Amino acid sequence: MDTILDPSALELITGGDPLAAAEIKDLFKTDTMDLLATMGQALASGDDELLRRLGHTLKSTAATVGAMQASSWGKAIEDGGLEAGKRLIPLLEEHLQEVFRMLDQAVVNPGR
Repeated sequence: MDTILDPSALELITGGDPLAAAEIKDLFKTDTMDLLATMGQALASGDDELLRRLGHTLKSTAATVGAMQASSWGKAIEDGGLEAGKRLIPLLEEHLQEVFRMLDQAVVNPGR
């Protein structure tokens, strides 16, 4: 299994700036929750093309903050469309809560 969160990714993109890290963390959380909601809608409506594009977005966004398992699952949805989405979206919803918790901790306690 891939790493849940690699805190060095956030450190790399922020240069250690705690304000930038907090802003990126908050944007990631908000955008990812919106993305998951849209993924659920695409799944419910059977829109394979949209779900694949959203998987691609999740793959890239999650990798940027170091959420490597979420990125891997985004790639799987990008490649597998509706079938992968049926299996992975419920897992992502729970998994991302853990990612958010870890990001909150990483921003409060840099280097941990």
